[in-house]
Amino acid sequence: QARSYYYQWGMAFILLGLVPLSIVLFGFRERPQEYGFAFKNPLPSLLVAVAGMALATPLVYFGSAKMELAAVYPQVQNAARTPLLFAKSALFYLLYYAGYEMCFRGFLFMGIKDDVGEIQAVIISLAVTVLLHVTQPQLETLVAVIAGFVFPLVVLRLRSIWAVVLIHAYVGISLNYWIIMRQGGFTG
Repeated sequence: QARSYYYQWGMAFILLGLVPLSIVLFGFRERPQEYGFAFKNPLPSLLVAVAGMALATPLVYFGSAKMELAAVYPQVQNAARTPLLFAKSALFYLLYYAGYEMCFRGFLFMGIKDDVGEIQAVIISLAVTVLLHVTQPQLETLVAVIAGFVFPLVVLRLRSIWAVVLIHAYVGISLNYWIIMRQGGFTG
């Protein structure tokens, strides 16, 4: 079961992250910086990421008590066995979130904003985010609406996707952690 998720998340990184990056580099022959892929201004991005994580922490903590989320997460069931297995799961989660944000906030949002306008690009990014979360628990979909609006604005301001990659990964990984802790902690 775990290998299946690791495969899916690894492929998501390749297909959603590396393929769009390759299209930018070799197809469009454009600079990755124009799509937010570069580590531009690392200090502001890090500060925004830390602030976003701080804002998300109480929401994630209290959300981890919701049965609708605990019924779905953590997706990798053996992540609850040992801290090492949890860390392995978290690493693959990070790959997934990097690919996700590279595709939807970098390639899509940053790629269309000059052609359709910033407001329209935010709306398109928001729509894609909500559609990808519509089959998830209702609380997660609600949070996706908020993140789907805020994350493109952060990327637009910073000209980099990396703060939202860190925030998104933190939310997913810490939700898993708190659900495991609420269910009695690591079992192995």
